[in-house]
Amino acid sequence: MALKHISGGKISTKHTTIITDAFKIINKLTKKDFIKKISLGYIKPNSSRGRLSAKILPLGENSVRLHFKGKNFQEIRVFFTSDGNIEQLTNFLKKYIDFEYG
Repeated sequence: MALKHISGGKISTKHTTIITDAFKIINKLTKKDFIKKISLGYIKPNSSRGRLSAKILPLGENSVRLHFKGKNFQEIRVFFTSDGNIEQLTNFLKKYIDFEYG
């Protein structure tokens, strides 16, 4: 399982481990003004050898769960600032990966 670590700034969690496939995207996302906080969740192995994909699952008005799936799977929660929204996040993700909403 290829993993990396990310910390500081907007990363808020009990651990700093992130799947390698999502590292670059999350690192860029931390620099966006509409992001308040990113919480790294659980990781599990995935038998897929496919490209990285993401599924966006709304949690509330100002937060979503991102399910990243590549060589491994990871759930990451993203919290927006008061002027942030899901549309900004989806526009950002479109530049880097295939994703599904809902």
